Parts: sequence; C-alpha cells; structure tokens
Amino acid sequence: YKSGQQLIRTLIETRAKGGNLLLNVGPKPDGELPIEQEDRLREVAFWMFVNGEAIHNARPWVVTNEGGVWFTKNGKDDTVYAIVTDEWKYGQPKTLLLKSVAATPRTAVSVLGQTGEILEYQPKVAPRASFEQTPDGLKITAWKAQRLYTNNQWPNPVVIRITNAQSGVTPPRVTTV
Repeated sequence: YKSGQQLIRTLIETRAKGGNLLLNVGPKPDGELPIEQEDRLREVAFWMFVNGEAIHNARPWVVTNEGGVWFTKNGKDDTVYAIVTDEWKYGQPKTLLLKSVAATPRTAVSVLGQTGEILEYQPKVAPRASFEQTPDGLKITAWKAQRLYTNNQWPNPVVIRITNAQSGVTPPRVTTV
C-alpha cells in the first residue's frame, strides 16, 4: 500500500497538472474495507478537510511547480494556492521565493487551516504570513502553526493561499505555421 503522504502528494501533482485522481479500493469478502485502505482514505480526507479549496474547482497555474511548491488556481477569481511539499517543521517559519507569482495592491497571504493569531506554547509569537514583492519574485514568509494531530507530527503538505495574485512570468507562446 502507498502511504497517506504519498497519496496526498500524488493528488496534489495530479490537480496541479489539471487532472483527476481515482483511487482503487476494494472490500474484503465481508464488505468492509481493509484497515490499511481505510486509514489512508481517512488521512486524505482529513487533509482535504483543511486544504480542499486548493483542490476542488482548481485549475492549473501558469507553471505547475517550482521545486517542492506546487500551484493551483481558483477557477473563479485570482487566488493562487502554493502547496508546499518540502519538509517543514511545526512552529517554524519558512521563506519561499515564488518566481511565477506577483503581488497586486490587494494581495493577501494566509495559510489554510490556521488563523495566524497563535502558535501553541509560544504566546509571544504571532505566526502571520507576510509577503514582499521583490525583483526576483514574490517572497513569502509563513509559519506552520497547524495542530492537526495531538503530537504535532503531521508530515503532509501545507497550503498557502495568495489572493488577488497575478502571473509573474509570461508563458511561452507557440505559433504554428
């Protein structure tokens, strides 16, 4: 069996490329799902509960990924989701430089599944996401402050929502003769 983390990463890559994912699960002779399959489905469902808006009704962005960051775009407005699959420890900030995303005067950045108001056991830290438009791209600093498991050992990707964003690159144009 693939792990829940592998299934979530496959889902992210598939949606970033504009596809759909179908998981093949099958019941035992008594009609129940094997516990291994059920555990994986629950992990994917829990991740989707928090981050589903980056997957449902999402379209591909100008580029699919920049290293360990995968992109989707909301189909109705200018919201871009940067899905960070790189290692990110709980309670730590991470700074990303996104070359394919540019800020507008109305841009706002947040992490799905957290308010940015509190980091557990660190009351002096305000884990709000911040951003700065640089000549090299959009520089985002965000904190992983989601407490999704009781032991803070949630290895799955974190999603950063960037509202009112625009493309920071010009996609290649193909001309046929």
